[in-house]
Amino acid sequence: MRALLLALFLLIPSLALAGTDGDGFTVEDGDCDDGDDSVHPGAPELCNGEDEDCDGLIPPDEIDLDADGVRVCAGDCDDQRDWVRPGNPEGELCDGLDSDCTGGPGPTEVDADGDGWLACAGDCDDTNAAVFPTAPEGCDGIDTDCDGLPTDAELDSDQDGQPPCAGDCDDSNPAVRLGALEQDDGIDGDCDGTIDEGFEEPGDDDDAVGGCEVRGCGVSIAKPAQGAFVLLLAPLPFRRRRPTS
Repeated sequence: MRALLLALFLLIPSLALAGTDGDGFTVEDGDCDDGDDSVHPGAPELCNGEDEDCDGLIPPDEIDLDADGVRVCAGDCDDQRDWVRPGNPEGELCDGLDSDCTGGPGPTEVDADGDGWLACAGDCDDTNAAVFPTAPEGCDGIDTDCDGLPTDAELDSDQDGQPPCAGDCDDSNPAVRLGALEQDDGIDGDCDGTIDEGFEEPGDDDDAVGGCEVRGCGVSIAKPAQGAFVLLLAPLPFRRRRPTS
């Protein structure tokens, strides 16, 4: 019993010198938490929002300013926005930000063609600056406004190589298109607004040009005016004149 008391008597001063947490620092030495051996002057900071080195300050990167549960020292690349943090789904808000802190926004959040529209916002071709939602439709068979289909005027239904927007006036007939050879069929085959030009009968003036056209017409014979006479001259027999005496 006497030996035990002596051992305790010798141990108590050493405990007082080392502190109660055994980190070698006492409260008198500046240990701000003598119940945690990871907290003492000179201790490394642990990214937990606590003052491990007892300097009275918490490092800025340990303060969770946006309260998203992730500190800058733990990988939060933007502590001003709570939706930006490691593990956050990229492209959820389609804002062009690096939402998951992997070093850049997702591929659908990059405006690759510079038209002001992101793929996640509806740009159906981010390699073509003329293609984006609300873009005017052209005459190229492309879904320019990203609504899922080109316009009817861009569809070459008769597969003649010319859609209505390019001048085909009948997209159900492949023989009818702008520049086609006109036929004598009562159809405006070349889509110029005139039917059967070059094939009118004499006196037919359907195209308002006047008279016979350049091809396919017969030669019309002018009618004499009323009351006029047409003289038909026949060859007369040749008579020799008698010599005079």
